[in-house]
Amino acid sequence: MTVELQNKNKILSGRYNDNTSWEFYMSKDMPPRDLCSAVFCVAMYQNKIVLTRNHRGWELLGGHIEKGETIEEALRREALEEGGFKIERYQLIGH
Repeated sequence: MTVELQNKNKILSGRYNDNTSWEFYMSKDMPPRDLCSAVFCVAMYQNKIVLTRNHRGWELLGGHIEKGETIEEALRREALEEGGFKIERYQLIGH
């Protein structure tokens, strides 16, 4: 993971492998749907962070956005599937 300051809003970028890279931008504005392939959330319940455990270990709730889904619909679906709860409210911190 490398911290890059070339673009004032881009704070992180990295690579999963030779074919896949990622970037993270701080923002309160929802990004265009076509630029997003997955959603993740820092879910809080009773002042504790909610995580999910799978074959990779413990992770934030999230996953791929399905065809035809909005970003918000994917976020709500993933929270229900992986955390077992409905989101009451959310605030975007970045994309």
